[in-house]
Amino acid sequence: MALTVADKTKAQRIDVRAEGKWWTKLAGTGTLYPSGGVVVYTDITQGQLGNCWYLSSLLSIALRQNGATFLQDRMLDNGDEFVFCSLWDGGKRQHLMKAKKQFALQESGSGAAMKTENSALWVSMFQVFGAAFMSNSFDATKIVYEPKNPNLIRMNSGFPKCALAMLTGKDAVRTAIAGQYNAMLGHHAAGYPMVVQSKQTPVLQGMFPGPGGIALNHTIIKGIVGSHAYAVWEVGTHQFGPVGVDNPPVPAVRLYNPWGSHIKRYTTTTTWQAVTTAGQGDFWIPWTAFEIFFDCVDHVDEALGNAV
Repeated sequence: MALTVADKTKAQRIDVRAEGKWWTKLAGTGTLYPSGGVVVYTDITQGQLGNCWYLSSLLSIALRQNGATFLQDRMLDNGDEFVFCSLWDGGKRQHLMKAKKQFALQESGSGAAMKTENSALWVSMFQVFGAAFMSNSFDATKIVYEPKNPNLIRMNSGFPKCALAMLTGKDAVRTAIAGQYNAMLGHHAAGYPMVVQSKQTPVLQGMFPGPGGIALNHTIIKGIVGSHAYAVWEVGTHQFGPVGVDNPPVPAVRLYNPWGSHIKRYTTTTTWQAVTTAGQGDFWIPWTAFEIFFDCVDHVDEALGNAV
């Protein structure tokens, strides 16, 4: 159910405070939805904050046909400097919050402030409100609403299972990847948001020794970012390379990297090329390779329609 003007009277004010090198910059009366007044998945681009778990969860919702409306129903623009939002704690209790419009910032090495989030304002505000929850736990039932001293640093680590529960108010489930193709196919057909996490960087390095790319404190192995969360866009069969008797369509998963870059482009089921291109965060990966690089999937039973 969408937030209403009447809900504003019930909302509790939160103010995200500074800690360490992270803080926020007020955005005045900025536009929440710069892309035609609606939520679009390309509004979400991860900066330096280690919040892939949270942004991938937002992406997994935004990539469904009814996801944009669902997210906009969680947030209400007051038309001035304030935004209202509705999220749920681990006990499935809804919390109405109010905060000033603001962007996340990080201190640079020289001590100067620099903007590190390229996302739209609505994305930044979901992070501001999410900071009022202690969510750095595998157990989504342990999400605790703490409005007194919310801090952006809380978003620097966490798990998609918790983010999905926080955003939907429903139980989220984490499952090991191995042997889960049919289950993921069923979740996709049902319209459920899904987020997958790649194996830890040391594990991938052990499997594929050699140099990788360093960014956001991650290492890129064969085009896949280690210790990273990706949103699931589609699940099904996909044709890699030219059609032929020896190269039929195969089971595969389409993923989206919240960085909005670093795609893994497959030309056939056995060869690939790592590509680093801003604005191209999506790619298909064969299930046989998917099981090698990824170790778990989180989903929530919130039916949001087909993929956009």
